[in-house]
Amino acid sequence: MKINMSIEEILQRTELLDNLIKKDLSMPGRLSWIISDNFDELKKVTDKFRQKQALIGQKFIDAGKTTTTKDGNVEIMPEFFSEYASSIQELLEIMREVDIQLIPIEEFRKLDILSVLDVKALSFMTDK
Repeated sequence: MKINMSIEEILQRTELLDNLIKKDLSMPGRLSWIISDNFDELKKVTDKFRQKQALIGQKFIDAGKTTTTKDGNVEIMPEFFSEYASSIQELLEIMREVDIQLIPIEEFRKLDILSVLDVKALSFMTDK
């Protein structure tokens, strides 16, 4: 099913799913497969966002709008932070259509191993 989501929402869902996947919970094969496919779909958008974010950062570096800390980290100068934040916010608001496989909610109800955060991570892919 095609679902419209903002980049910001995709980033949040990707993080929640990543945390769920790292738990390595025992699940039926079909359910695990669908969750993995949906994660991969979101990850493509997340990776593209990270690339665009890096390009914006590089433009600020090239324009001399950054400073290097004692630790060697590059930071946006305070007077340019609003401009940087606005550029990133513009990306976060972009809407993307992602192809998500829905799972009947009954499948999740069979699992008693899911935490509240797990349920939240999976909620967008449930067929209610």
